[in-house]
Amino acid sequence: MLGTKDEVFAVRRYYFPIINNGQLQAGDAGEMFESADLAMQYGARVARDIGSDPEYDPVNSTVVMVVDGAGTEIARHLISERGN
Repeated sequence: MLGTKDEVFAVRRYYFPIINNGQLQAGDAGEMFESADLAMQYGARVARDIGSDPEYDPVNSTVVMVVDGAGTEIARHLISERGN
């Protein structure tokens, strides 16, 4: 938990596995966030970063998933073209 004496925030771990060209790349380490919304925003940023890479091939059908600590998928970001 984080926060001041009067503020307490529950910090939870979220994972960001990536499916690229049908192959799963597990996100074993994960990242800590105070909310699922912040984790979903981070997942969207990862997807944008991948899509903006000059070497990224949009034909690969890459997906960035956001999974909570219980293993529940809470978001999915499809990268369909550069910058998405």
